[in-house]
Amino acid sequence: MSEILIRNRMLAGALAGYCSWIIYGIVELSTLQFTAWIVMPRHDLRPLQIGMTIALFFGYGLIGALSGAILALCLPLAQALRACTSLIVSALTLVYVYAAMDAWTRGEHRAVLLAVGITGLLIMSCIAIRDNAVGRLLRPFSNPWGACMLGVIPGWIANRLGWVAQLRNLGIVVAIVAVIVAIMFGFQRRRKSEAFTLRSALGLSAIAVLLVVAGMVYTPTPLLTAYKQTQPPPNAPNIILIVLDTVRADHMSLYGYDRDTTPGLRAFAKDSIVFLNSYSAGDFTLPSHASMFTGIYPARHGAHEHLGSALSPNATVLAEILQSKGYSTAAIASNHAYLTAHYGLGQGFEYFDSRARPSATKTYRDCPSLREGIAGWLDRHPSDRNLTLMYRDAEEITRLGMDRLQEFSKQRRPFFLLLNYMDAHSPRLPPQPFRDLYPGRNPLDAMKRDLELKEQVSYLGRPLPEVDRAHVVSQYDGAIAYMDSQLSVLIGDLRKSGVLDNTILAITSDHGESIGDHGFFDHAMSVYQEQIRVPLLLRVPGVSHRDPISVPVSGVDLLPTLLESAGLEAPQGLDGNNLLKELPDSRVVYAESYPNPSKLGANRLARIERAAITRQWKLIVSTKGKRELYDLVNDPKELHNVADSHPEMVAALEPGLAKLSMAAKAQPSTRSSDPEALRKLKSLGYAGGQ
Repeated sequence: MSEILIRNRMLAGALAGYCSWIIYGIVELSTLQFTAWIVMPRHDLRPLQIGMTIALFFGYGLIGALSGAILALCLPLAQALRACTSLIVSALTLVYVYAAMDAWTRGEHRAVLLAVGITGLLIMSCIAIRDNAVGRLLRPFSNPWGACMLGVIPGWIANRLGWVAQLRNLGIVVAIVAVIVAIMFGFQRRRKSEAFTLRSALGLSAIAVLLVVAGMVYTPTPLLTAYKQTQPPPNAPNIILIVLDTVRADHMSLYGYDRDTTPGLRAFAKDSIVFLNSYSAGDFTLPSHASMFTGIYPARHGAHEHLGSALSPNATVLAEILQSKGYSTAAIASNHAYLTAHYGLGQGFEYFDSRARPSATKTYRDCPSLREGIAGWLDRHPSDRNLTLMYRDAEEITRLGMDRLQEFSKQRRPFFLLLNYMDAHSPRLPPQPFRDLYPGRNPLDAMKRDLELKEQVSYLGRPLPEVDRAHVVSQYDGAIAYMDSQLSVLIGDLRKSGVLDNTILAITSDHGESIGDHGFFDHAMSVYQEQIRVPLLLRVPGVSHRDPISVPVSGVDLLPTLLESAGLEAPQGLDGNNLLKELPDSRVVYAESYPNPSKLGANRLARIERAAITRQWKLIVSTKGKRELYDLVNDPKELHNVADSHPEMVAALEPGLAKLSMAAKAQPSTRSSDPEALRKLKSLGYAGGQ
């Protein structure tokens, strides 16, 4: 074979391989990302990770060109051109089979059916390579457009529809496959040549570039809602509510922690009121925020289901009340899973920004693909923070908050601003120097490890390995220190501009975090102290500094406190009280934990827990019949259940919990069935299957 002929064969193979793999990249990106443009509102879109997308197209093209050139040397040219498609399907099959094996270990079998389907496609595409009668009959399966669409689209649709549970949806998937196959056979009849030209390569490259540019331009936007504006009261103060997601009080130096994680908040506390025993009403984001916004417990507002119960649109919420009184209202939230309009937490906000951050490991997936195979690999291996971080970090939230304050300064209205920080939440990726601020970090740790630990410790009851505990604590404390540094920037800006002089500022958390405590890892699992005891600092203009308050308080107290501190009347029938008024030493507050429907197989979590908490005592009652009583003064870590030796305290606290239980039974379900919302929850580890 002459050198020129070899060069021409390699060029033809390289073009075929390049074009086939770029076609796959176009089909993959269009299916997994850009279809969301059609089915989702713009404020809910997940932005495209441009760097990874460019790298993938470059990598696909390079792999395709090299493999095509090699195949052209090893096979007859016509077969080599077809084999380029089989190589893509082979790679897809590996991803599908790995996903099926991973899903099988979790008791999920739908991925197995998808793996069987893609294996069938691989067999047909391999047969189509040959120049015999059967190969000619199956020739359409060597067409890269059709094969790539069959490899990606049916699986994506199947997962969106939840087809395992409904035979009708399985029929839809089969019908879509049939349509694609029919188009493939129809196109094959009109196809004159299997070879690709340089013009084809340039045209496909242009399409890929256009898709990347479109992803750069079409980004999510904040949700803007027009409300009727009214005249605010004269001299009305501004209100800022800052929620530090997943921060437990006992990991803050402000609350006595031995690591100085919160020097900024310690300084802020000098002219604020610090509440030593503040509790979240729920053990995860949705119920606790809903309670802060409504002033009532989760049993009454009903937004407490892990897989998507929404706060009722008929609920009276803090932002709506303030907006109706002439306030400008805005929210900037890092938690893009639950702090969304879909779950009713955007009510009353004229400007609501809970956009996600571009992440290499999080797209609209739930469907095996090469892109998601790479994302899964990044999840399981140490990788760059800028690639894998899925939520906007403290620096960005602070910057956006300060930008919003600039916008407020142009108006002649008081404002209510909600800021939600997410850095202490899994996977806990603080930037340097906070990442190495405290000893214990494991440089080989990966994002996926968190989910594995949650499964092993919380669901299977295994002990948390010490090396993992040390790593998690180091990153958790570093994340708290990072947020503290950014709060110092924000508060410093408020002081410098003079805005703080007429601003009510509350800083709290929505829940805590278990790091092996009581045999749990993560949150949304119990009402033990580590999951519900949170910080609370309150600064009100004209209210002098007080000694720290030890009477128990709750997130339900925020609504009446903020409204009445601003000179406004709070609604009737609330569970909370104004914290600036004198509270009785005998006060009781409550917290609730509801089971995660995706993990009811984990027997220890298939129950509802409620806690009644006083300054000294805490009673935990489970729907499984267990009663736990703890003396928080002498046993703050809740290691010794003294229910049997103090039946009088159990009898005194139990009626309040029974009342909550009755309220929950009377509350209608507000369960969400939006698959996009459920995917967001999975991305942050709230739902099963990840």
